Amino acid sequence: MASGGNVPQFASLYVGDLHPDVTEAMLYEIFNSVGPVGSIRVCRDSVSRRSLGYGYVNFHSVSDAERALDTLNYSSIKGRDAGSCGASEKSHNPKLSNKKSNLEMAAAGGVPQFASLYVGDLHQDVTEAMLYEIFNSVGPVGSIRVCRDSVTRRSLGYGYVNFHSVSDAERALDTLNYSSIKGRACRIMWSQRDPSLRKSGVGNIFVKHLDRNIDNKALYDTFSLFGNILSCKVASDMTGKSRGYGFVHYETEEAAKQAIERVNGMQIGDKTV
Repeated sequence: MASGGNVPQFASLYVGDLHPDVTEAMLYEIFNSVGPVGSIRVCRDSVSRRSLGYGYVNFHSVSDAERALDTLNYSSIKGRDAGSCGASEKSHNPKLSNKKSNLEMAAAGGVPQFASLYVGDLHQDVTEAMLYEIFNSVGPVGSIRVCRDSVTRRSLGYGYVNFHSVSDAERALDTLNYSSIKGRACRIMWSQRDPSLRKSGVGNIFVKHLDRNIDNKALYDTFSLFGNILSCKVASDMTGKSRGYGFVHYETEEAAKQAIERVNGMQIGDKTV
């Protein structure tokens, strides 16, 4: 309760990938062992009251929330690994949903933004825990989410990794892009860049007459010499075989123009593009 005009602060954790039978009481028993819990809510369908597979745990102190994030992230609850996203202070106002703030962590003097990476072309068996082990070796990871079908819970083949620092995200992009995870090369891009860039078409290049043996990594290695790449992909059929063309999207139009001037007519593999 507020006293002397002060508003009590809570440190809120988002808890995802919950088994549909997990209740507030179960979460309370688990998280209260770390520190005093202020409130817990499992989000449910407004009609059926079935769990939507995620919820929020609110601690009285940020330090307790951080300890829960460190010790309980990806722990098993009713046979399913639950993922906790980054802690964020919020006021007692119930309208302030932390769902918007999953990629933020409160700190004295401000709320720094996470550096978010999109990770695509994932094998369907890749889990958040696997990605955490790989990306956390580069730098401290704030949260990870593998996107899944809302009904079957099968992976959609992509996810997001959020670092606390931009420099760590940049290092992960440089060192892990197109690395193999469960036998499949993952494709990493920045997930939070100006969306108007993509819609405008500025910086986009269409690359045709590609050697069928050129993959995403080879295309990226060739074109990354001319500027920062937002996305890069070789078009493929349902079996994963190249269709003989691809797309490269640069951050600036100048980089795209330079790439066209330098690469147009160059032999890549056994073909001239």
